[in-house]
Amino acid sequence: MNISRTPVSRHGAMMAAWLAAILQWVLLGTAAWAEDRTVVVGVFDNPPIVQQDTAGGYTGLSVDVLKSVAIANGWQLIFDHGPWHQQLAKLEAGEIDLLVGIAYKPERTRLLDFTQQTLVNNYGLVMRHPKAAITSLLDLRDKRVGLMAKSIHSREFIRMMGEFDIPFVPVEVPSYEAVLQAIASGESDVGVVNRAMSILRGSSNDILTTGIVFNPVEVRYAVPKGRNADLLAGLDQALATQKQNPVSDYNRAMARWMGGQVRERLPHWFPLAAGIAALLLLLLLASNYLIRRQVARRTTQLTESETRFRQLAENIKEVFWVGSPDWKQVNYVSPAYEAVWGMAPEQLYDNPMTWLDPVHPADRESLAAAMVPQPDDSFSEITLPDFRLTDREGRTRWIQARAYPIRDKTGKVVRLAGLADDITERKAAEDTIRFMAYHDPLTRLHNRHAFEARLREAASRSEGGPHALMYVDLDQFKVLNDTCGHAAGDQMLQGLTAHLQRAITRQHTLARLGGDEFGILLEDCDLTEAEAVARQVLDSIQAFRFSWGDNIFSVGASIGLVMVDGDRRPLSGLLSAADIACYAAKDSGRNRIHVYRDDDAMLQQRENEMHWVARLKKALDNDGFVLHAQPIVPLQHADAASHREFLLRMMDEDGQLIPPGNFLPAAERFDLMPTLDRWVVNQVFEHIGQMRNRDGCVAFVNLSGQVLNDDDFISHVLQQLHRHAIPPGSVCLEITETAAIANLTKATRLIETLREQGVLFALDDFGTGMSSFSYLKTLPVDFLKIDGYFIKGLLSDHMNPAIVEAITQIGHTAGLQVIAEWVEDEAMLDRLREIGIDFAQGYALGRPGPLSGSQRWGAESSPASRVSAGN
Repeated sequence: MNISRTPVSRHGAMMAAWLAAILQWVLLGTAAWAEDRTVVVGVFDNPPIVQQDTAGGYTGLSVDVLKSVAIANGWQLIFDHGPWHQQLAKLEAGEIDLLVGIAYKPERTRLLDFTQQTLVNNYGLVMRHPKAAITSLLDLRDKRVGLMAKSIHSREFIRMMGEFDIPFVPVEVPSYEAVLQAIASGESDVGVVNRAMSILRGSSNDILTTGIVFNPVEVRYAVPKGRNADLLAGLDQALATQKQNPVSDYNRAMARWMGGQVRERLPHWFPLAAGIAALLLLLLLASNYLIRRQVARRTTQLTESETRFRQLAENIKEVFWVGSPDWKQVNYVSPAYEAVWGMAPEQLYDNPMTWLDPVHPADRESLAAAMVPQPDDSFSEITLPDFRLTDREGRTRWIQARAYPIRDKTGKVVRLAGLADDITERKAAEDTIRFMAYHDPLTRLHNRHAFEARLREAASRSEGGPHALMYVDLDQFKVLNDTCGHAAGDQMLQGLTAHLQRAITRQHTLARLGGDEFGILLEDCDLTEAEAVARQVLDSIQAFRFSWGDNIFSVGASIGLVMVDGDRRPLSGLLSAADIACYAAKDSGRNRIHVYRDDDAMLQQRENEMHWVARLKKALDNDGFVLHAQPIVPLQHADAASHREFLLRMMDEDGQLIPPGNFLPAAERFDLMPTLDRWVVNQVFEHIGQMRNRDGCVAFVNLSGQVLNDDDFISHVLQQLHRHAIPPGSVCLEITETAAIANLTKATRLIETLREQGVLFALDDFGTGMSSFSYLKTLPVDFLKIDGYFIKGLLSDHMNPAIVEAITQIGHTAGLQVIAEWVEDEAMLDRLREIGIDFAQGYALGRPGPLSGSQRWGAESSPASRVSAGN
């Protein structure tokens, strides 16, 4: 701070001295006649507030002022020198009477009493070594910071850095002078000192200020709590008087230590005027006292407000600026400007438009359009379009800026205040999100969403030629995934993607639609050209080789091709048609191309099956399946228990039953049978668990051949048995002979594992497989169900009775019970009894009917209770 005074004459100073004498007489009263007293004064090294002089005594701003007050009050001063923290402890303990130059803090009033008058306003600031480029708190990250041990500014600095979560390396030294020495020697990069020390140091080439200020405090005198009130009163009275006198000891000390100049004496013809002024001053003293208090309070508020403003403006990462409403002048810009723009603020002050120099040329026109001055009555917040800055290395930063009008009391816009934020990272994140919304993260190709949008756009265009849609499904890709893991599969897909991109021209669209499924849109392309491109793609895939470890893998592909030429199909219909054609290519032997045509019978069948798939999934989600039951009646022993076979039925939207022959082929082709198998098991077991009396009845449940590939099915069955408390012997699971033989190992494991828990098994449709009898030794089942084809022709074909007799005899020899299906009349029943068949099932004994939770298990066992409930 530079306190400069306007020079006046020597006699004017004499007038001021008289005025001071009068004020001192009025305000101090009888203090001049007080008895001399000895005051032990604590001093420490804190130049220029207090310091040792060359003669070994003590001087400084606080000491010089204290000495002048001591002379006026007759105090004898004894100085006790020591480190700051030691002197503070002595004062709190009452070992010294007075401590000079201590920062006032409310928390310190618990142990100390302070003067009401402030000796000097002080604050902390950061000074730096010339090689340390420091403009804001963020630049102090991991820097070495010199700190005076236990000083209030050091504590406040540590607290502030902790709030901003900025790590640094503290270098603790005993005094502020030592802080500066540590900076100069390179022991620390920066140091925390007070304002007074920075003024004493002055400008220097080896230590520079950073502009970072904080923690404004008032430096006062202090005494032990409840003691030495006369010292405080004498100091307060002297300070209040001397601050008003431009040639007082206080103002001379301020000029000496804080860099100001003292007024010279006034002209000799001023004494009379001075006396009159003194009298007027005494009359106005009371009213001025209130005014001075208000001014002091307002000044403190403004100082604190300015300090807070600078701390905020200089420590936020955004660039803050204040300028004229016409954008032609900059009054202030925060230090962040240099970090973001790469230009010194002084350049902006000299030429306010230099901030446009690094702006990308393509963005300058839009910026200029937004910076047009507005009339005061319509002036509002201005949001500038996002723009780019290009630094000297060619790197680009994105900036978001906005400005706000500042108005005077009349509503006139007198300033603009603005913020500019570096949003480069946010822009990059937005670009990434935008890219990921339309691209596959693994292959970087268009994803299904983007591909469908492109296809929709192409299909809606009336101009141009036809388009072609290709659906590519890799063959044998699962082998690689199962053998080497998904990491290998992912890497193979990335390599294959690059291979495919070279196989098609740039104007065509390649997308990844699913795990190993790709889509290709050929725009303005007839069928001949589309087939040629499809062949090129197929050859490219077949030629691709992928190595993983010591193994080399190859894959094939099946391609479905559909033309988009005035087609009125919806988008989903186009993709479905291509998908159907792709499956047809797989069914025809894989590694081939199939072109979709509306009159293709195979494709119509496939489309019908895919239609059923959607209906099946909807039925699973909306309880569209029900169970029916059909009795299995004993033929050889009238008192034997009857059993029941549970059959799956589907209901349409009107509640009508759909025969299983309509939907099961689609479920089998599209691998939905394991899901249906689990649904049936869950429902049957729940029903059995609710039955009051089972009477030895066994529930027969059909399983599909696909369930043998469900590794968790065994544990699922055991879990359901336990959940519903069902004796395992009351359940018999049926597997067709063909499925069991085709998956002999898995079928044997399933049967053996569950039979160990008591579950029964039946071999269904027996007699249709090749070498059936030889497998009875391998498959440990409990029942044989003779295929209904042989039962249906039992009375009309002379071979059928022989086959049925042979199966029955071998079954009984193997310890199995034999069941005949499709029994339609009494004559068949009589013939089956003669052959020795154990159980019969068919319309002659009861049609399948809906379940009834309250009925006994054997309620439908007799022919008299046959139910007519559909097929």
